This record gives sequence, structure tokens and C-alpha cells, in this order.
Amino acid sequence: MHRLRSIQIASLRQNIGNYLSELPAYNAERKAASRVRERILRQNELIHCTHLGKAMNQPILHDNADARRYELIADGNVVGFAQYMVDGDTVTIVHTEILPQHEGKGYGSALARQTLEQVRATNRNVMPACEFIASYIDRHAEYEDLVADRR
Repeated sequence: MHRLRSIQIASLRQNIGNYLSELPAYNAERKAASRVRERILRQNELIHCTHLGKAMNQPILHDNADARRYELIADGNVVGFAQYMVDGDTVTIVHTEILPQHEGKGYGSALARQTLEQVRATNRNVMPACEFIASYIDRHAEYEDLVADRR
């Protein structure tokens, strides 16, 4: 009986060892799938905001090329903007601003996210001269590949 129990315990340890050795690969696949899922959700959100924004009270990003700035529009009004310069395939974000009466409503993050998604959609890279955009990219690793000096 004691020998049978020892064999069962050894077999159980081997099975646990095999299972644990597979965990890092499983976790890596899970993280990769999670990143892909997050990116798809962000893209769908951007498409949704662009096409249905006014109906859903979601901010819409508008490229005002004459003024060289991306404008965030909510309820038909400009609530913030990101001033930029273009040099070849690099967009330098020099300044972002949310109008004082619209601060604290999440428009800053929406402006940064949608601006970076717009840069990505046009196959350009970004030079974050603006401290807010630079810190946003630092907090959201999914945009690091857009930074000009990291490509």
C-alpha cells in the first residue's frame, strides 16, 4: 500500500511539473491575445466615435489641416486640440490643450488616444514634443511603436 501511494505521489508530482512548465507559454499567449483584443476594441471605438460620435455624445477627432491641429469635438464644440507639424512621415505634436471649461471629463485622454490612432492610420510616426503626449505614450505601451526615434 505504501509503495502504491509513493508511485501515485511521484506520478502526481510529474503531472504537476509538466503542467507548471507549460504555464509561461500559456500566460505569454494569453497576454498577446489580450493585447490584440485591446487594440481591436480601440480601433472599433475609434471607428464608432468617428461615425456615430454626435449621436452617442462621444468626442470626434477632426484634422484641421489649415490650422495644423487635431481638434477634439464634443456636442458640436471644440473642447481641445493637439497642435502639430509634419515633416515627411513624422508628425510632431508640439502642444495639446483642453479648454478650461471641459477639463476633468476625460477629453485629454481621448484627444491623445485619437491623435495617436490617427497618426497610426496614416502610416506615420510621431515625435512627442508635448509633455502630455509623451507621458501618455509612456503610460500606454501600445503606442511606443509610433515614436519616431524608437522605430
